[in-house]
Amino acid sequence: MPKRLKLRPFRRGEKQTLYTKLRDRKLPAWAMHRYQIIALVRAGLSVFQSARQVGSSPKMAYLWVIRFNKSGFRDFEQSSNPTGRPSRLTPHELQLLKRTAQKRPTDVGLPFTNWSMTKLHDYLIKRRHFPAVSAEWLRQLLRRADVSWQRTKTWKQSHDPDFKAKKSEFWRCMPNVPNAEQSFAMINSVRWNSVPYPANVGPASASRNAIVPPTPASGAPNSCMASTTSMPTA
Repeated sequence: MPKRLKLRPFRRGEKQTLYTKLRDRKLPAWAMHRYQIIALVRAGLSVFQSARQVGSSPKMAYLWVIRFNKSGFRDFEQSSNPTGRPSRLTPHELQLLKRTAQKRPTDVGLPFTNWSMTKLHDYLIKRRHFPAVSAEWLRQLLRRADVSWQRTKTWKQSHDPDFKAKKSEFWRCMPNVPNAEQSFAMINSVRWNSVPYPANVGPASASRNAIVPPTPASGAPNSCMASTTSMPTA
């Protein structure tokens, strides 16, 4: 059984260099993977486990651990193919990627409301005849284009065709008080007319010490109540 490859102790400045590089978002993916392998091996994982975690081959992971043991981080950002390969994406395709990522999936006819990198990758390749690049490469391209990947807030939508009309009728019936819309979420938890709105108290002109009986809520059918109770929950 081959002996497990060990990482040599860090020398002065190498620890700070590693942490700085791991936070550098402008690094190419292939260079970042090399630094990540060293960090994972230093944390206690084997070289093989580190390679699997970053998506690299074990052979390349062993190579970069050996290079680190020999010369530190000197060659970690040196490309294995300095001349590079011709770009497979045209400026038009890069613009298509950026515009699509900034739209909602429903805007392009898809039945979901949020993108994931896999969904974006599949849509571009299958429906827009995009070059067959990897999802990770799309992530790097979006990062270079300053398109950040964020968790978005979503709202449930009603399928009732009369939802907008019922919603408008509800807000028309609400009392004209500040922050009325913020109180909407509490309506389902209390009884209608159980909150002392201004319409349920005595005249405003009454003196402070006068005993004025409150005006009781009407028992007649409430048109506002009829419209709001029939509103579907989103």
